[in-house]
Amino acid sequence: MLYKIGKKLQNLIKIFKLLVKKQYFGFNQGHYFLNDSQLREIGKLVGITNAEGAEIVAQFEKEFSGLIGEGSSISFASARMAFYSLMKQLGITKGDEVILQAANCSVMASAVLRIGATPIFADFDPDTFGSSLKCIKQRVNNKTKMIVAQHSFGIPCRIEEIADYAKENNIFLLEDCALTLGAAINGKLVGNWGNAAIFSTDKSKPINTFIGGLLYTRNTHLLSELKVYRDSLPQLSEKHQKAIFREIRFEKVYYCPDKYGSVFFIKYVRKLLNVIGFLKHTSPQLSDDYTGTIPFSPAYPYPAKMPCFLAMVGLFEIERWYDESKRRKKLLSEYITIFKKKKIMHLLPRAYMDQALEIVPLRFAFIHLEANKFRKVASNRFDTEAYWFLKPIVACLEPKELGYVYGSCHEVERATDLIINFPCIIKHEFEEALIQRVIECFNKLER
Repeated sequence: MLYKIGKKLQNLIKIFKLLVKKQYFGFNQGHYFLNDSQLREIGKLVGITNAEGAEIVAQFEKEFSGLIGEGSSISFASARMAFYSLMKQLGITKGDEVILQAANCSVMASAVLRIGATPIFADFDPDTFGSSLKCIKQRVNNKTKMIVAQHSFGIPCRIEEIADYAKENNIFLLEDCALTLGAAINGKLVGNWGNAAIFSTDKSKPINTFIGGLLYTRNTHLLSELKVYRDSLPQLSEKHQKAIFREIRFEKVYYCPDKYGSVFFIKYVRKLLNVIGFLKHTSPQLSDDYTGTIPFSPAYPYPAKMPCFLAMVGLFEIERWYDESKRRKKLLSEYITIFKKKKIMHLLPRAYMDQALEIVPLRFAFIHLEANKFRKVASNRFDTEAYWFLKPIVACLEPKELGYVYGSCHEVERATDLIINFPCIIKHEFEEALIQRVIECFNKLER
């Protein structure tokens, strides 16, 4: 009991310290670029049916597809709902196995369990932080119905060899592009190597619609079947949509470095008021399926359609994607320059030096042997608790609940203790300050 009280006091002290920080860097960026007119345009769409807003949703899906290739996309309320819907259409069921990368979000494994199949976890390639063919081969058997190849942090995995193997063995290959958009191998964009691909537009992902996701494919028959299924799905309640829109307006103001620290205090106050009954708070997140407990009954329909107003947010995001992706690549170059000057290039995954790869970074990630010390130094300016991946399966209490076996994925488990992240999504005016804070972290560590 005393330990719990002490822990809560420590957290509260930390929150107050963050409140007075002049600059604090996280991994989410609010929609600071939306003007009042655009917000009003988005607000008018909150709560309308997808039938009424069908043209907007279709336009978003078309323009998103144009960022990837010649295929087409179907939107859902989240990428894992697109994943679940795909498995359902493919007839994946009890007794079947789906191979996932172990450094993952719990919602992917949860979707497999919800369909009735078994998630099988494979280790990652430390050179890319993405899926490894060698590790996938160790998991494939006659029950394997799908391989999910993950591209992490904006870095393409070695998808060419995985695609060849999946084709030779007649196994459906899904590219998990939730953390990667615009990256390419020898000019061929991720999302075009497998039978299909999923993309997330969650608030922490390359394009931010707060929640949302899409399935992309060049298979017109599969696309047609999935569209019929998606169109039959329910949509989020108007109350839920209003909660999301309120949060988008909140994050527009507060999710930037000069106000980021106050976010933790405001959320603490919200939670406290909700607990004591002064605030009736509808969570805008789709977090009820962050669990391995099956069956589960989320407070929202699962799967569900992407709300029309979020498709409009997505269209505004796409308008700026070309310039934004250029800025992120430039920031990647500046990070690498720091490592060159510090003569610590050996800490980086080899992918960052691979000339065949075009990387559009979501986060800048690397392994540091003094990670605990580094995280302590960095925590003064960076949201180190939001690093990916601090355990094999994040966003759950216990990975074992999802079927993960400790000791089965050595590279992933090693990385959970040693991985460091730096933001790549940031307002232009804070880029120079961000680089200076990163340099300060290394300088302090060297003392």
